[in-house]
Amino acid sequence: MSLFLVKKTMGQQSDSLGYRNVIKYNLTAPMLWGIENYIFEYERVLSPTRTFSIELGYRTFPKLIGIGKTDSALIVRDHKNKGGISATIDYRFYLKKENKYSAPRGVYVSPYINYFNNKVENTVSTFYSDLASSKITTQIDVFGMGAQLGYQFVFYNRLSLDICIIGPSIAWYNINMKVAGSINIDDEIIDEEMVEIIRENYPIFDILFDDFEINERGRISKLSFGYRYYFKVGFLF
Repeated sequence: MSLFLVKKTMGQQSDSLGYRNVIKYNLTAPMLWGIENYIFEYERVLSPTRTFSIELGYRTFPKLIGIGKTDSALIVRDHKNKGGISATIDYRFYLKKENKYSAPRGVYVSPYINYFNNKVENTVSTFYSDLASSKITTQIDVFGMGAQLGYQFVFYNRLSLDICIIGPSIAWYNINMKVAGSINIDDEIIDEEMVEIIRENYPIFDILFDDFEINERGRISKLSFGYRYYFKVGFLF
């Protein structure tokens, strides 16, 4: 009986890493949006095939530069990024038939919800003169729900590389712009100019907001498709 118990225990150890926690750093955010972005994740193993994770971090956008395309030709003179938060929760199912090892190693699928926001202040004037200027405060909020397919590698039983292969979602996008200043141009035209500049600086918005229309209050709000992608490095303990 004692020999049987020893053999069984050894078999379980070879199939499991023995660690139930993973701390990760998201490499994608600083690569795409700048080193000021930092996002961390905590993943907790609940069973050999299931885990739960929560991701929190600070989100910014790179400096906004450019000139508008209409006759007014706005130009960004100053850019202040107020930053925002990024948060994601997911519940992972590690596929038992596809994986040789237990969670948190191998192929997984998971539903997720995420949210991020950002607030930016830009001072703009016309291309022809900077004697008059306006300050535009832009608040960006995105809330999404989706599912993802990913793979988490584990090296030396302690180091992980977590990759999202595909992560489509349905997301609610909301942009609010407030204009205050002395430029003698209709606020609606200023908003349209800023939308064009934002799309030029941040290609992701050029794709997502291609058919969006700004209203008279300087707001863009719409339900549309989204996606999630990431590379994360982590440590198991």
